[in-house]
Amino acid sequence: MVRFSSLDDGKTRASLLNRRKKRDHDVSFGTAKPMKLTTELATMRAHGSKRYGFRISHPRYRLGMRLAEGVRLDLAAGHKGWTRRFKTTLWLPRRTIAFGAQVAAPHDGTRPGLEAEPGLKRFATPQR
Repeated sequence: MVRFSSLDDGKTRASLLNRRKKRDHDVSFGTAKPMKLTTELATMRAHGSKRYGFRISHPRYRLGMRLAEGVRLDLAAGHKGWTRRFKTTLWLPRRTIAFGAQVAAPHDGTRPGLEAEPGLKRFATPQR
């Protein structure tokens, strides 16, 4: 889990995630489902350029534990010196018991965050 902030010329701007508009969003990367954050940059009223990007900070680790039932299969088939063995476990996801979750702070050596402003917004009048 990390905190995400949109940057507009070095200043934090509100962004929209899951119909919530906030300056900072706590996001988790535990699923393969994509996240869409939308940020509107401030209007430029004069010629020039400015940078935009993002900040990721406050890393935290979440550990969740569940007990799940399963069926272990161990099948063997053979005939006159030829043998094949198949082992697997079939998990029953509907039959789980949650033991809760723990959130841990970053360990020694973890970077406190990352800031990047790779975008460049320019305002100029076309030459005639």
